[in-house]
Amino acid sequence: MARGQHAFFVHECLRDSALADPLFFLWAAHRDDAANRFTNIWRRCAEAGEPMEPDGLLVTVTGTGPVYVAVFTLPVPEHVIEAYFAAAMVVVPDQLLDDAEQQAPDVPAKDRLEKALKVVVGGTTPETRQGWNVPVRYFTLEKGQTIDGGDRTVLCEWAMHDTGPRHVNFGDGPDATADAFLHAVTSQLLQTGGGEA
Repeated sequence: MARGQHAFFVHECLRDSALADPLFFLWAAHRDDAANRFTNIWRRCAEAGEPMEPDGLLVTVTGTGPVYVAVFTLPVPEHVIEAYFAAAMVVVPDQLLDDAEQQAPDVPAKDRLEKALKVVVGGTTPETRQGWNVPVRYFTLEKGQTIDGGDRTVLCEWAMHDTGPRHVNFGDGPDATADAFLHAVTSQLLQTGGGEA
């Protein structure tokens, strides 16, 4: 049961949050207490019994705008479809960052993003934000298996369609390191506007 917690956290909790409200998701991932917040969410994903502890869960946000990436380093996966990493790439509307820069031009970009997101999240509702054009892509680097039973990684994306989120499999992924994952995600973004299910 505990291992289902791993897949549920990545393929439903994080995915649904990122795709439904990317600015809130980025704000939550960007906060100083992000690891604690997402650890609590992880614990609530347990189906029954004793939850598996999220050893190694790490949340970082990179980027200088307008594209920011919230990267989740996950507990080491043991079963197929569990993930090593997940990443939400969010394009923050220029207007949000411009307003924050005009109010505090000498503030570092990281702090401007924090200020802009805090104002947006604190001053709007999820329903309001749903009407905004905020592009987001949600990728995973999953544990896979070769035909002969060996380990491999699989680069995937959850894409939103009319009928709901669909899992897109891009095939063999890179080594299970954060740098290799981000490089593979960036390459995938340059190759396509989106995966095909």
